[in-house]
Amino acid sequence: MPTANTRLFQLHFVYKNTQLDDDELVVERVIQTPNLTEPMFRLAFTTTTNSGNRVTYRSYLNRHRLETYVQSTLNSLRADHDPFDIIQVSSSVFPSFMYKVEEMSWEMRETIMDVIMTTVNSDVARIHG
Repeated sequence: MPTANTRLFQLHFVYKNTQLDDDELVVERVIQTPNLTEPMFRLAFTTTTNSGNRVTYRSYLNRHRLETYVQSTLNSLRADHDPFDIIQVSSSVFPSFMYKVEEMSWEMRETIMDVIMTTVNSDVARIHG
């Protein structure tokens, strides 16, 4: 059983022209406690506001809501009028993968979801040493 929150995966939404506008979603598994009846996940979404400031929003979701959130995010990428160029998927149990948003197909979204849900369903603990 992990003794600390464990970073499971990160989605890095990349604009080629500048890193200042890149968005980032980091997902950690929350330490299981007696009050939690199901696994919970902490999301930290960092973006740039219209005024140019970086801001991070945090939320907590159960497994089902996390899956729905990620699917909605991936589905929205192609419909965006000012889309990101690349999405980088960094998992604690897979190598990092990069996908061109303009080439994103249903198969690519399913592949990303497979990586994410396999990661979420894995028992991961970070080893320091």
